Amino acid sequence: LLTGYLVIGAAFFRSIDDELAKASFTDIILFEFGTLATIGYGNISPTTDLSRMFCILYSIFGIPLILLTTANFGKFMTKGSYVYKVSTRFQPVARSKLSRDANMPLPVILLLFACTFYFGSKFIHHTGVRHSVDDIYFSFVSFTTVGFGDTLPVTDGVGRLCFTLLYLTWGIMLTTALFGVLNQYLRKVATSCRSSPTSLMFASPREVRSMLQDLDEIITTKNSKQGILPVQETTNFY
Repeated sequence: LLTGYLVIGAAFFRSIDDELAKASFTDIILFEFGTLATIGYGNISPTTDLSRMFCILYSIFGIPLILLTTANFGKFMTKGSYVYKVSTRFQPVARSKLSRDANMPLPVILLLFACTFYFGSKFIHHTGVRHSVDDIYFSFVSFTTVGFGDTLPVTDGVGRLCFTLLYLTWGIMLTTALFGVLNQYLRKVATSCRSSPTSLMFASPREVRSMLQDLDEIITTKNSKQGILPVQETTNFY
């Protein structure tokens, strides 16, 4: 579906914009993919009012489509990680617990990133200096959809174009998985910080009042179970 969307869009862009018609078909496809993936390399852009309006409508429907595509790839990765965890557990584990931990481990994601960067430096062509820091720089800027536009992919053929699009899709999906795992780690850190005794120093007056009320309820409940009457407040008239 995404492939057909890109091909039809490229043909329509070339028919309504003379400047885009001068570019090669592979460059138009790359322009569309960069737009829908929100990378935005900026080397090609619409020049007429009609093509710009079409680009807006094209992006409104295309961005969710490419997000759905990367999400489906991510589900396959998550399912593979889940199956691996289930198959390597010898003791019975609750299915709900495994489903919560279905994300790939952080070391695995980092290893895949290292392999991806190495693969990209060998087979992905770009306008920067090959076999240098530019290889990692181009991949990282593209995967995170920053897209400065100073280093661009080279797609001088249909085969290389397909190869580059698959590489970028894989990298974006891997980056999404990495950010998801890091988000879980940050949540755990935030939760542990909130539950630590030092968090009381940075609590607001409302939070302190709520803590004291909870503590009072705990003490009252425990005393009532032990048969200890609560201390009544007395008023000193003297």
